[in-house]
Amino acid sequence: MGVDVQGILETIYGLLEWGAPPKAVKKSGRSLLDDLFDFLALIPLEDLMAIVDDHLQTDGAFVAVVEYLQGPEWRELVDTVGAKPAVQDFIQYLTDAGIPVNIILAWIDDVIKGAVPGTDPDEEGSLRSFLDEVEAILSYCDFLLLLNEKLQNSPDFQALYIEVSSEEAHTLVEEVRALDEVQRLTQRLIYMDVKVEEALAWVYEILGWGEPEKFKVSYRLSQTVRLFCQPFAIKQQL
Repeated sequence: MGVDVQGILETIYGLLEWGAPPKAVKKSGRSLLDDLFDFLALIPLEDLMAIVDDHLQTDGAFVAVVEYLQGPEWRELVDTVGAKPAVQDFIQYLTDAGIPVNIILAWIDDVIKGAVPGTDPDEEGSLRSFLDEVEAILSYCDFLLLLNEKLQNSPDFQALYIEVSSEEAHTLVEEVRALDEVQRLTQRLIYMDVKVEEALAWVYEILGWGEPEKFKVSYRLSQTVRLFCQPFAIKQQL
C-alpha cells in the first residue's frame, strides 16, 4: 500500500536502542501493530525530535514542563493511574495483541529522565510556540482519513476502538480527570496556553462520548472535518 514499514521499524528500533529490526516478511493479513505503524508513518519523527531538542535548549516554558515530568508529583500520578485494574487490563489487552507496551513505557520514562535542559525553567511562560511548531508538521486530515479507513476495514482496529470507547474506559477517564493532581496539571497547562478543553472535546467526540462534563466548548470534530477534508465522516458505531 506504499507504506515504508521497514523504514518506520528502523526508526523506532533506533529510538528504542533495539539494534537493527528483522527484515519484513510478507504475510497474509495484518495485525494491530501494523495498523499502529500506519498511524506512526503520518508523524515526521525526525522533525518532531528536532523541535523537541531545540525547545529543550531555548524554551523556559518547555523546560518547566520537562522538569515537572521528572518530578515526584508526575511519578505519583503515573503510579496511581497505572495501578487501576482497568488500566492493567488494557495494558494486557495490548500486550496480547503484540504491542510491547511495557518496553515502550520504560523507554518513554528513560527519555524523560535523561532530558537535560539547556536553559532555566519559566513557570510563567507559554507553550504556544512549541505547540504551533508541532501542529505545523502534522496533518489532521490524513489522521482522520486513516482513522476512518481503519474503522471501516480493520477488524483488529475495530476491536481496539470498541475497547477504548467503552463505557468502562469512559468511567476510567472521568475518574482520572477528577484526581487532584490531574486538576492541578490541567489548570497549569491551560495557563500555559495549551488548548486542553478543545483537545479533550475532540477525543470525546471521536470516541462517541459526547461533550466532557464540567465544561462546554464549541470546538467540534465535525467542524474540523469540514475545514480540512470534506466530505468525510467517522463511523460512530461498528
